[in-house]
Amino acid sequence: GILWNRRKPGIAWSVELVGFARRVDNLINLRQTSQVSSQAVNVLEAEIRGLETSLTLDVPFGFSFQASGTLQRAEDSSSGFSGGQPLAFRPNALGHLGVGYSHQHQERVETREPTHRWILVCGQDRQVLGAGGSVLGCGACEHGAA
Repeated sequence: GILWNRRKPGIAWSVELVGFARRVDNLINLRQTSQVSSQAVNVLEAEIRGLETSLTLDVPFGFSFQASGTLQRAEDSSSGFSGGQPLAFRPNALGHLGVGYSHQHQERVETREPTHRWILVCGQDRQVLGAGGSVLGCGACEHGAA
C-alpha cells in the first residue's frame, strides 16, 4: 500500500491506497434463503481481490472529514455449477463518508466520533452494511438506491 500525508498550519490530510488479493480454500460464506434469514455454506475455492482507499482531512476548529472506499471482486472460483459466481454479502463497491469533531478544553480533550455516516454501495448485497448510516445507491447499476 501507499500512504501519503501532509501537515500545514491549521490543516492536515492523509491519503492511503491499498491493493489486496487472496485465494481461499473452504471459505464459509452465507447464502440468503429468504428476506430475513441466511444459511452458512462451504465454498470450495474463492478469490477476492480489490483496492481500498481512504482520505482524512483535519481542518481548523477541531473538525475532521473522513472518506473511504473499496472496490472488490469476490467470486467463487470452484469448478462446477457455482464457479465464477459472485460471493453473497460482499458488495462490488462500498464507500463511507464521515464528519468528526474534537475540542481541547483546559488539558482535557473531548472527541466526538462521526455523528452520521453516509454509505455508498454498488452491488446487490446491501445486507452487509448493518445499521448506523444512510445508504446511497451508486446509480451506475440496476440496483439503485436502498
